[in-house]
Amino acid sequence: GKLITEVDNPNGTQGPEPVHITAEATGIYRLEVRSFEKGALPGRYEVKLVELRLATQQDRDRLAARRAFDEGERLNGQATRDSFEAAIKKYEESLSLYRAIGDRSEQFTVLIGTGNTHRAMGELQKALERFNQALQIAQALGDKFRQGRSLELTAAVYRSLGEPEAALQFGEEALQLYQAVGEKINEAKMLSYNGGIYSVLGEQERAREYYDRVMRLYQALGDKYGEANTLRSLGYSYHLQDEPHKALEYFNRALTIWQLIENKNQEALVQSLVSNEYARAGERQKALDHAAQALLLGRAIIGDKNIEAAVLTNIGHTYYKLGEFEKALTYYNEPLRLWQTVGNKRNEAITLKHISSALRDQGRLAEAQVSIEKSIALLDFMRDRIRSPELQSSFVASLFEYYEFYIDLMMRLHVANPKAGHDLAALAFTEKVKLRSLVELLTQARVDLRQGVDGALLDRERSINERITARLDDLTKLLKGTHTEARKVAAEREIDALEDEHRRVQAEIREHSPRYAALTEPQPLGVKEIQQQVLDSNTILLEYALGDEHSYLWAVTPDGVLSYQLPPKAEVEAQARRVYQLLIARQPAPELTTAQQRARETAADTQYQTQATILSNMLLKPVAAQLGTKRLLIVADGALQYLPFAVLPVPQTQATEKENALRLLIVDHEIVSLPSASVLAVLRRELADRQPATKMVAVLADPVFETDDARVKLSPTSSKSPDSKQNQRTQTAIASPSPSLMLKRALGSVRGEGDHASLRRLLFSRNEAEAILSMTPQQSGLKALDFRANRGLAMSDELSQYRIVHFSTHGLLDSRHPELSGLVLSLVNESGQSQEGFLRLHEIYNLRLNADLVVLSACQTGLGKEVKGEGLIGLTRGFMYAGAPRVMASLWEVDDAATAELMKRFYRGVLQEKLPPAAALRAAQVEMLKKRHWQSPYYWGAFVLQGEWR
Repeated sequence: GKLITEVDNPNGTQGPEPVHITAEATGIYRLEVRSFEKGALPGRYEVKLVELRLATQQDRDRLAARRAFDEGERLNGQATRDSFEAAIKKYEESLSLYRAIGDRSEQFTVLIGTGNTHRAMGELQKALERFNQALQIAQALGDKFRQGRSLELTAAVYRSLGEPEAALQFGEEALQLYQAVGEKINEAKMLSYNGGIYSVLGEQERAREYYDRVMRLYQALGDKYGEANTLRSLGYSYHLQDEPHKALEYFNRALTIWQLIENKNQEALVQSLVSNEYARAGERQKALDHAAQALLLGRAIIGDKNIEAAVLTNIGHTYYKLGEFEKALTYYNEPLRLWQTVGNKRNEAITLKHISSALRDQGRLAEAQVSIEKSIALLDFMRDRIRSPELQSSFVASLFEYYEFYIDLMMRLHVANPKAGHDLAALAFTEKVKLRSLVELLTQARVDLRQGVDGALLDRERSINERITARLDDLTKLLKGTHTEARKVAAEREIDALEDEHRRVQAEIREHSPRYAALTEPQPLGVKEIQQQVLDSNTILLEYALGDEHSYLWAVTPDGVLSYQLPPKAEVEAQARRVYQLLIARQPAPELTTAQQRARETAADTQYQTQATILSNMLLKPVAAQLGTKRLLIVADGALQYLPFAVLPVPQTQATEKENALRLLIVDHEIVSLPSASVLAVLRRELADRQPATKMVAVLADPVFETDDARVKLSPTSSKSPDSKQNQRTQTAIASPSPSLMLKRALGSVRGEGDHASLRRLLFSRNEAEAILSMTPQQSGLKALDFRANRGLAMSDELSQYRIVHFSTHGLLDSRHPELSGLVLSLVNESGQSQEGFLRLHEIYNLRLNADLVVLSACQTGLGKEVKGEGLIGLTRGFMYAGAPRVMASLWEVDDAATAELMKRFYRGVLQEKLPPAAALRAAQVEMLKKRHWQSPYYWGAFVLQGEWR
């Protein structure tokens, strides 16, 4: 080889010739490097050989590890899917060698590189695994800076996963570590990052506290770029709170700095933001002046098309806010052409929505419809091409704003032309959205559906998707560079051919695995199909869609469809939460004295009639004349999913307004909830030819949650319990890592108790089980109490023998993190050893049931300010997919004695009087309503039936 003793310097002075080393001397060199940065020869370096020795095997492994890592870095830099995958292989090769020689410092570096590559590929769970491994190494090394780096990257992944609270937790830990080692630049970065998360969470005051801190830090560091960016963040925080004058204060300060340091790109961008805020503040001339300056600067920017497009878009927003929609369209159309030229489909879709908004507000509704349909088609296309479940979930969540806009637009078209059928199109699209929402939840919860799935076809579909993704990457690169029209057309034809192949495979999947296809690629019913396949003459479907500007209700009977405009989502959900809180006021609050608790209940009872009537009129008064005494099928939306309609008063009409009595809907109506109208038709098709189970009722009740439970001390050892052994083996095979952490997280999210969350024993659960089984024919019931009420039994084939499966245990329904929903079964075995007892959402979808009905007693709901996804819908649909067409669940944790009482009456109706479950539930609830002691809706109203009503 050769040893270079001096290198060229930037002034062109040539160093000495390289010193050649003979082959016999090849080995490991230790070099001393001395530079001449100051003096006559700037840029000259002297390299002195101080040691030469023969290489050991460890040296060769280290060199091979470094070369593999460097090759991984090179491949990573190419930023294609193929190069990312090749980079991962090189990183893994490097990591294996570094582990063999015990170099933990280099292992850390490789793990960070691997995690970042997985992150770039959208494989976020794998990225989390690598960053966690890197964190463990950094902790073992006692290296706080590297710990901070690992946690910083972990926070970024959780933010991409749409979990800002988790991102903030890790971000705060990273911040503290950077502060501990005096890393001011990284401290500033994390302060800004965490402030951004608080802003996303809507906590603008807290966000601005962080931005103020980072501002002072950047000022102390003399970092004008960081200071200006922070001022822009502060301005945007006030923008989100609709305080344009405060936003202007900070945007203008940022503008001054960009002008001072002569950063024309950022100056143009902030000028356009300033223009926007003046427009919002109603200061027309200032808005136009700043728009003109932004445009002048934007036109002068050479090469940065992204900044230019952002500036033009913001100027379009300025004219839109000023009500000059035609000019807004002019400025929106320029970025649209740019995004189409470079193949940026996401920005193209966003810009099309801006165009649709301007067209809508001009009254050009038909043109607006064309633009928003193009936008949604582009986003749907992109969603289907995303390989990562995590990124797909995050992407789909952003689509709902577009879906909501489209529904609102179609209903405006309906008002303009009532006979054109636009309201029917809006209803059909609403069905599609509700089905898509469930698919998003399944993706987010990482539900791996194995029941009735053709694995070979799924592998083919995945392979085609990967090829399409790779070809789309290639096309995007082609469009960004110099290319001929022929190459572009050829690339597009190759993608079209793959798309055709993909459609053929999807058709095969629907043919061979119809149940799987119905869940993952749902085909919503049209209105006529709903009328023919779902309803009868005594049933009316009430379907809701909540929107930021307007909400809508469709009332569907076999003969017709009526549609109504309702108040905005914020107003409806706020009222729903008021009623919900009044309903659960009887739940014991440990911090209250007995007298205070009674006073709270009395106040709630007094307010309930007024507040519930307000909500009922909001939701039902427009359609009151159509209700009669018909069965009500409710397809709710948002927070309404967690409010039982049975407890609402009959909506007031002119005939009833004079009556003072509070007549509840349940008195006149059988009420059933549905995830969507289309789901019921799917269930009927799936179960049409199914043979009923041979046994009647399986009850899992009164599980053991704590090691200090008296039953642990009194029970025989596990070695004497064959059932326990079997269940233990099952649990060992399916156990997930860190079960207690997942359960703690779920409890904390639903109850808001953090690490202090615990589970009390449900004392009446046992009585409930005994009462149900007392009405069951001998040899036809399963009584699984205490330790036998465990996850192993729930996931075994044994439950498939029963027509009714009843869980009397804590259920968790999480409206913000629906993937955390599930059932809690025994957490300890007979010996007092901890075991996995949390039956999570993704596992419920793979249960093997043959039940007509699943009952979930004692559920608790985490009804946060933001209702994300479908917590209740996800859980109930999981049992439906597992084989139960009906699911009865409680929407809050009800008084134990009241639940036992309701269940006695309900099962008497089902088992002895042979009533359909929906009719039996209504009869039981009306009976309790008539009893003075149980009259409050709190005691009986929590239970709703989802699914098949026949």
